[in-house]
Amino acid sequence: MLVFKYFSNINDGFIKPYMDINDFRKQLKSSYITFENEDNIDFPERDIFNSIGIQSSYNDNLKTYNLDINDENKFMYKDINLIDDVKNILLKFKENKIEYKIDEYGMTIENGIIGLFIPDMIEDQSDSEFNEQKVRSINIYFDHGECSLSFERLISNHIPSKKTYEKSKISSDDAPSVLMYLEHQKYLASHGKSKDTAQYIEMQKKLVAEGKVIEAIQKDIEDIKNKTNIIYTKGLNQMKNYAKTLNPNDFIEK
Repeated sequence: MLVFKYFSNINDGFIKPYMDINDFRKQLKSSYITFENEDNIDFPERDIFNSIGIQSSYNDNLKTYNLDINDENKFMYKDINLIDDVKNILLKFKENKIEYKIDEYGMTIENGIIGLFIPDMIEDQSDSEFNEQKVRSINIYFDHGECSLSFERLISNHIPSKKTYEKSKISSDDAPSVLMYLEHQKYLASHGKSKDTAQYIEMQKKLVAEGKVIEAIQKDIEDIKNKTNIIYTKGLNQMKNYAKTLNPNDFIEK
């Protein structure tokens, strides 16, 4: 998952309007499939980054012209995640006095630079289903005005580390985890190749083998909070509550 942040200033972010196609691809650092738009002379080429839910279109000079960010990601605009329920978004817009327009495709803000795409859009705000709609993607139209974007990567961090139950019954998909910024994960006690990391993993592995999974989880939680303050508190609480529903014996290696 990528967490994008929008800037009205062109110099604040590192993704800018009309970037060279190769520079843009280097920024995303992800595999892509290129399509040629034979029927559209204005946008002759388009990249699809399937693994991160991004599509980019380029103009006839092969410069970034349009960006589509789907709901596998987050898109932050003035601390508001725009990939959310319409009800939540409009509540934030009202609180922050943000002007928006509604059309057949969804909503637009920032004079049309940002488009919030809603499939089968219901435009009538008096309709009972209006607020139940969800934004499925964000479209950035670089030709509508100056702006820039930045992003950070979120990854799934297993708690306790997968190394503590590699040969057990529970799978990685079912094991407890929390989304974290990639830059934060490398500072955790459970990550790295140092002697201290190895000792920490052995300690956690012993707790898991004794069926004390929640105790092992709590040690990871304390480590994360000590090194990242409170930004993961909600996710950690949800993860711990989920872990309590699991059978600790499923973590014991056979």
